[in-house]
Amino acid sequence: NRLWQETQYAEMQDELLHLMDKFKVHYEIPNQPNHYIAPHLLSLEQPAYDWTTENNLILRYQYDFMPKGMLTLFIVEMHDLIEEQTLVWKNGVILSNGRARAEIKEYYNDKNGEIKIRVSGNDPKDLLAIIDRKFSTIHAKYERLEYQTLIPCNCPTCQQTQKPAEYQRKVLQQFLDDRQYEIQCQKSYRMINVPGLLDNVFLSSLENDRLIQRPQQRESRTNLPSKSSNQPSVPKKVYISSTYSDLIDYRQAVYKALRKLRYDAIAMEDYVATGQHPPLDKCLADVAECDYYVGIFAWRYGYIPTENNPDQKSITELEYRQAEALNKPRFIFLLHADAPWLPKNIDKGENCDRIEQLRTELGTQKLVSFFKTPEELASLVSAAIGNWK
Repeated sequence: NRLWQETQYAEMQDELLHLMDKFKVHYEIPNQPNHYIAPHLLSLEQPAYDWTTENNLILRYQYDFMPKGMLTLFIVEMHDLIEEQTLVWKNGVILSNGRARAEIKEYYNDKNGEIKIRVSGNDPKDLLAIIDRKFSTIHAKYERLEYQTLIPCNCPTCQQTQKPAEYQRKVLQQFLDDRQYEIQCQKSYRMINVPGLLDNVFLSSLENDRLIQRPQQRESRTNLPSKSSNQPSVPKKVYISSTYSDLIDYRQAVYKALRKLRYDAIAMEDYVATGQHPPLDKCLADVAECDYYVGIFAWRYGYIPTENNPDQKSITELEYRQAEALNKPRFIFLLHADAPWLPKNIDKGENCDRIEQLRTELGTQKLVSFFKTPEELASLVSAAIGNWK
């Protein structure tokens, strides 16, 4: 302030402001022209605010060496979203986009440091995606920056503790790349569903693409964006139905192929924790909301829910019946009779009869194809839906 008030610098104010803009150490307060805030000069005292701790999305960046000024840069670039333009202090900020709120704090410990993020609200994944993308851009500005992106475990044991087990994002992604869909929690020793861990926190690649295409997202709570004719069209939803453990590789191949084609692929991996059967009402609701149904059938009939299921049909058959009843476009893919198949993945007894009867019925459908490998199935699904008029 003393420097700013010195008469000898009076004519240099524009130049000084330009330099501060260039190095992103301050921002102009929205709707208050010529009023600026330099976050690194703010008080360390955290302002009072309410926070809902239930159903928060949590993300943490942990640094081997944390450069000074990282949070300052983030605040400057995201200042339009600061809640009420008052909830900001030297080492923290509250952001809001009208649908969710985010608390971002930095902590220094000698040379090490971390940034903790928690997000609450009706649409937290969108806001977290914007924050994560901004930090990715900031991280890229620092050469040889070593850090980890940590995701908390979602098992029942970890959900009840303030210090859950955590997984590195890159490790989870490597598991998916290697088609390993479970990882062990080091606190409860449960096997945890890897796609579920990632999907609990991050948008899918398709959803991320949609978010990037949206008009500028950095609006304040009181200035929500109006609808625009330039908004991208909503991608078609494709529901992937099949039994699970015997067809994991096949499901993943189809899932990835559809998302590369920018379809919104819906599958049980999106919401089912390992060791649990998918909830029937959720499955049927997703079928009802989809634009296309893809049914993949091998030699297992599938799990039969005991509740609200008077005919004792499997979830896989019930999903098909739902699509049929709602007259959804149905694409059926049957494992070829000559395809090699492990005996443990072939039903016996009554369920063997039921899957054979269902396959016989499905084989009469107009849109039916036969596959032997995951790659062949993915290609057939992509072609069938891509050619649908």
